Amino acid sequence: MSQTNTPHAIVILYNGRDIREEEFASLAASIVDLLFNTGITIPELTTMTYKDSKDLAKLLLKETAGKAKHETAKKDEKYDPVENALVYLSTRYKTFFGNRDTLALAFQLSKDIQNTNDVALFNALKIVCEDETVYEPQLKKYGISRDALNTIQKWYCMSVHGN
Repeated sequence: MSQTNTPHAIVILYNGRDIREEEFASLAASIVDLLFNTGITIPELTTMTYKDSKDLAKLLLKETAGKAKHETAKKDEKYDPVENALVYLSTRYKTFFGNRDTLALAFQLSKDIQNTNDVALFNALKIVCEDETVYEPQLKKYGISRDALNTIQKWYCMSVHGN
């Protein structure tokens, strides 16, 4: 099972009637809640869509028609774990990143690390603190100051490695 913060999909195919908009909203909310409560992801990083048989057929035709083009583009496209980690952290801690004082961020981060089994949080922290280099343009893109990243790295290191 993958432990990284990578894109995933859950596809449900069924035979039956069309789903009404309010039914889909209820089902989507339940699935998103389950993903969040089990620590798989957060609602801000989750997208749910409903496709009927006609929409699904259109997607398959588009995919078939553009498959050669897509395969070439896919080879050039690289997954960037740092980008996903920064999206997650900037969403979760956005209220702390606008503040020049990083003490509140350190306090919340320490509390979250000690009081949660949030796999997505630990994956994001591991990526930006241990595995990868984070560049200034990436930080700027997500509104994270270098001081905030240094605080995250320091508290993660102290909490996980005890140093």
